[in-house]
Amino acid sequence: MDYEVCRKVWDSQIAAQITIQNRDEILPFYTMLPRFSYFSVVLQDILQFFTSRDNELNLDGEKIWLESKGVPLKMYIPIGVIFDLNNEVEGDTWHIVIKTSNAPSGYRTINRETMEQIYLQNLKEADFLKRKAETIQNMQIDEHRMLWDSICNNHFDDFWGINKKLMDTSDKMFDSIPLRVYERNRPAFKQTLLNPRNDSGELVTVGHAICQLLAISEILPTSTLISHGIRIPAETPLIYAAKNLTYPDNFVHICVLKND
Repeated sequence: MDYEVCRKVWDSQIAAQITIQNRDEILPFYTMLPRFSYFSVVLQDILQFFTSRDNELNLDGEKIWLESKGVPLKMYIPIGVIFDLNNEVEGDTWHIVIKTSNAPSGYRTINRETMEQIYLQNLKEADFLKRKAETIQNMQIDEHRMLWDSICNNHFDDFWGINKKLMDTSDKMFDSIPLRVYERNRPAFKQTLLNPRNDSGELVTVGHAICQLLAISEILPTSTLISHGIRIPAETPLIYAAKNLTYPDNFVHICVLKND
């Protein structure tokens, strides 16, 4: 783990302007959204902002949904991944609308408690890929809870004080790398078993891993690999990404954006 890289990744934020559907008289809410977090974590404070300014405004956190540029925002994906997948320019203010009409078919509004369960399930899946879940099964339940609380409270040191156990390769290299790849206008991410080294013992690169996962021969010059708002060189060793560029769920999330 490179502490400085992990710290900068954790501190990365997105400027956002949030409005309410059909309520132009209510001033927008401006905030900096942490990339590593989830909408289920930050949404409560946002809703309280709006309801405190309009006593007649009834925002049911179980029924509202989020949209940007006409695209519904999936609440179970980290905030940074959603932004990278749906926005053209890093640094632009993200315009998000809280929708109070009926959600699109298949859309799922997720509260904080459910998001915690999804997060822990993803964490267990990531550790299963890395070392058959040996590490996370040996951790205390309180440690699982502290990881989630650290995300909710934006406590980097508390999080990494525990998460370093899941990243330790001093005794054994990861069996495979937890990687999820996203493409714009595709319904879901893709993932598969990816070894950190190839048959010749060489470190697998991010580019080779994505080519294998997407069943393509090469990363086209017109494509950009993005994670945490950062352009990731295709030659980056996959193991480096797995130790320094993961989201708190221990997955490397990379968006493959095709530039026309």
